Amino acid sequence: MLNTRVTSSGALAALLARRPPQRVNWGLARMNEMLEALGHPEAGLRAIHVAGTNGKGSVVVTADSILRAAGHRTGRYTSPHLVGFSERIAVDGQAVSDELLESCAQGILPLAERVDATFFEAATALAFDAFRRSGVTTAVVEVGLGGRLDATNVLDAAVSVITSIDLDHAEYLGTDLVSIAREKAGIIGAGRTAVIGPVAGAAGEELRSLAGELGAHVVQFGTDVSVEAVEVGREGTQFTYRGGARRRDLRLVTPLHGAHQAVNAALAVAAVDALAPGGVDDGQVCDGVESVHWPGRFQIDVRHDGTWVYDIAHNPAGARALADVVAQVDLPAPVVLLVSVLADKAWSEVLAPLLAVTDAAVLTLAPSVPAERRWNATAARESLGESKPAEVVLDFDRALSTARVRAGNGTVLVAGSCHTVGDALRRNACA
Repeated sequence: MLNTRVTSSGALAALLARRPPQRVNWGLARMNEMLEALGHPEAGLRAIHVAGTNGKGSVVVTADSILRAAGHRTGRYTSPHLVGFSERIAVDGQAVSDELLESCAQGILPLAERVDATFFEAATALAFDAFRRSGVTTAVVEVGLGGRLDATNVLDAAVSVITSIDLDHAEYLGTDLVSIAREKAGIIGAGRTAVIGPVAGAAGEELRSLAGELGAHVVQFGTDVSVEAVEVGREGTQFTYRGGARRRDLRLVTPLHGAHQAVNAALAVAAVDALAPGGVDDGQVCDGVESVHWPGRFQIDVRHDGTWVYDIAHNPAGARALADVVAQVDLPAPVVLLVSVLADKAWSEVLAPLLAVTDAAVLTLAPSVPAERRWNATAARESLGESKPAEVVLDFDRALSTARVRAGNGTVLVAGSCHTVGDALRRNACA
């Protein structure tokens, strides 16, 4: 169940309200200054650091789950959250308490004000301090944006994972895949291990070349590890994991849906193998993969009013992966898409694959989206022509009701952004 707690006052609220989260202010100097004042809480962590265009969070939660199954006391840091900020920071799989966050924030707030830290920098310092206070020894950390200059890249991670490379955040990371790969490869440590996902062509060559220059040991998906016999169903995904540090075959089951989630799980297993060689047995790997809980990733919720599916797919690659899953899983028909995409995303390329596997669409505006990132749903609808029954309902609550009525006893698929999914989850939890 999602954590819906909200801290409305105190040092934590002041810390997280310092600057809107969409503002990017590159550089690691502010992070290093804050962490030095805190006594470098990140320094004692044995860490897996995960970057990539898509799949980062799924790799993080799966690696964390495996490590917990093996008895490690883990810290997990992901972003963004769906409903409540404390979802981002977990110890042993549980969101940390508001009390701990507030206590950490009281020490970090004056430092953040002194260095003019961004929202994400403050949140990252908060996570590392919470981990130290909780006795965490092993951490799995998701990059916020890019890698090389991301606030999380103060970690000296034993293992780095690059899940995928695709065009996204081009205004910050570059307009070609090689430039994006170069930014994400910035998390690879000299002499450490780099686990690289199914990245083809020049971008993959760039990742391997940069890792080689650093003397990093490369574990390449498709060569060193692979997945076979993938079966996607309503309850999740079964697949055979092949390879890894111990060169064995494992039949694994993840509750996450899709062939892409089999790949993500394989990357997580490979990362754990590299972090703790010989320290995680096959049974613990199986248990960890099967125990993953990750809301908003083809999350199926059967309610009194019908079936709802929530997925944060927000860029073209994510939308294509989601469309593949919709086509494979037997959802009650009709399937009605409820969608709100951010203005800075390639919304036409997000809509196309999703419209191809749904029966109708309701285009709306997620209320939590910042004003400068709101898409023009009316223009998006006009671009569709009459190929698919679609309507614009800008009021989000009315859009939820409209989609539910259109679907009847079928399925409402909520997608387009974390904002869209989070807003829908929050409202349906209260309904």
